[in-house]
Amino acid sequence: MLEAIVDIGSSILKSKEVWESQLLTLNQRDKKDRQKYVVKIDFSTKEDKITFDCVEEIDSNTAKKYLAFSRMGGPNSRQWLATHSSSYLISEVLNQLYIKDMGLELNTMLKIVLEKYFNKFEKADEKYKYLLKVDIKDADINNTYRSLVDNRGKNVNDDFKKFLAKLDKGLKRYIADEFEIHTDQLGLFTLSIDGEVIAQREDYRNYVLNYFTPTNEEAAANSNSCSICGSKGCDKFDFDIKLYTKNQITFSSGLQKNYDKNNFTLCLGCSDSLKAGEKFIKSALKVRLAGIDTYIIPQIVFGDKLELSDLEYITSNIKDRFSQANYGKNMEGIEVLENKIEMLCEDKDYDELGYYYLVNFFMYQASNQAVKVKKLIRNINPSIFHYISLSNINAKRVLEKYYGEDYSTLGGLNRLYYSIPISVDGGSPKDFRFILDIYENILTRSKIDKKRLIKAWNKAMKIVYHKQVGYNLSPKEGYGIDSKLRDIVFAYRFLEVLGCIKKERGDGMDLEVKEVLKEYIEEMGFDQEQTALFLLGYLMGQIGNKQVKRAVGDAKNKPILNKLNFNGMDKKRLIRLSTEVFNKLKQEKILIYHEKTFQEMTRLMNMNLSSWKQSKDENLFYILSGFSFKGYIKGEGGELEND
Repeated sequence: MLEAIVDIGSSILKSKEVWESQLLTLNQRDKKDRQKYVVKIDFSTKEDKITFDCVEEIDSNTAKKYLAFSRMGGPNSRQWLATHSSSYLISEVLNQLYIKDMGLELNTMLKIVLEKYFNKFEKADEKYKYLLKVDIKDADINNTYRSLVDNRGKNVNDDFKKFLAKLDKGLKRYIADEFEIHTDQLGLFTLSIDGEVIAQREDYRNYVLNYFTPTNEEAAANSNSCSICGSKGCDKFDFDIKLYTKNQITFSSGLQKNYDKNNFTLCLGCSDSLKAGEKFIKSALKVRLAGIDTYIIPQIVFGDKLELSDLEYITSNIKDRFSQANYGKNMEGIEVLENKIEMLCEDKDYDELGYYYLVNFFMYQASNQAVKVKKLIRNINPSIFHYISLSNINAKRVLEKYYGEDYSTLGGLNRLYYSIPISVDGGSPKDFRFILDIYENILTRSKIDKKRLIKAWNKAMKIVYHKQVGYNLSPKEGYGIDSKLRDIVFAYRFLEVLGCIKKERGDGMDLEVKEVLKEYIEEMGFDQEQTALFLLGYLMGQIGNKQVKRAVGDAKNKPILNKLNFNGMDKKRLIRLSTEVFNKLKQEKILIYHEKTFQEMTRLMNMNLSSWKQSKDENLFYILSGFSFKGYIKGEGGELEND
């Protein structure tokens, strides 16, 4: 995969300088389509005055104009003077530049500003030594700041970090209020001295260009070969996407003690390409899958070296395909959507461009401004998006026909995520291994353990029914067990059509039940045992509907569900439940409408009871499948209740 990132980077560097490839991608408008602005914080060396300017609109040239870069050079390297956040500008940046020696003129100006406008914390690490003196209209910030200055003790680093976040937020509020805009419209921060933007000074720009200018000194001192291309390499590099390790002796060359050397070596060219490729992937190919941040990394299998225009085409194509596969939302109708998917998924990647590529899914968790690998799914054919989208269409057709669900509702991989219970902390999944394994099975179209899936789905329904919190499917207003059961029916059908779980074939039964029930049972391929359980659940659903119509308050949860054990239903419980359902049908005065259905359920159950194959989890699952079944026929506008 490293080679794939290097290839992407080398394509970019054909038409851009290394420093240009690292410029921030700035959004010109916020999420509410409001214009975003550049904030300039100006320090006067002649007067005791700090002023703010926030009138310049961000455009496509802003990042280049102010040399706005992403983080580079390790977590302690903060020398860039244009950033998304003000926090580094009001703390460490000017000191970092002063230490690096920017030349007599600029260093003199930096020293004046640091002494005049910043408090110095002698006991703090270099990173936390300076903090802007503040006096803004916020009593809490001012009081906390005075406390921090007065107590410059041994915990100054921790106190500094806590306060800096508060100060950054307060300063943004202050600037937004002054210019009568929203804080979301503050798009880029930079510094100026006496009205001159430091990032536009020639000495600073020369410093930046020198930072990106390759030197051969370190490479000449290293006899190792580049791990990518085989030419002479260099050990000095740092990246965010950690696909290698160089700090563990067990991975070192020859198990040498100086394991920070020789583990992984890059030549200067491959190092630049890797940086450029990483930056492009982080800004253009980042998605959200299974609640986890993911990079989709294309890898050319054969074809010429990528041109930048071709890379942009492939990137756009991947994003479009993934979006349709992940969300599956379309308001245009099934036929239009099918045509759109066919157009997206035509094999243009080789025929028109001369490339054939695979994609890699790099699933990660951010950690200290770098990333930790959670799952790496390699060498996936992009045609998988086509199969996922068509499986999504099939599953949504079932929901539309039998559950009355509007086709425009969400489907795809995202909906599948909300059918598998995962404990979450702060919105991020904790026990994610099973769901990641499922997504790997989907992307490779390999088999998933159906019994394990059913157990997970049962747990999901238990969580929703009992309103348990702390999960990715915790209860929401107006979203109860019926909605969750529809998610699970979607997931079941979706995985079955995709080939990840074995498609049931059914027993070709001649049933005396409503036509819509027979159609659905045949559609889902239920055998005799599964059909008996489904019909039992369907009858429970009819009882529940009657209970809801006359009930208020908590009773709207359909008390009949209290007859189920959400940890599983063994044969004894099934027999007892069938008797209780019969009595409830009589009690609710609806047995006359469902007598034939009950008889068929009883017949199928008695035929198979002595050799029952379904587990207690499967028993519960198929009962709940029947319970969720609505039996709507589009166009007739009503629920079929009478036989």
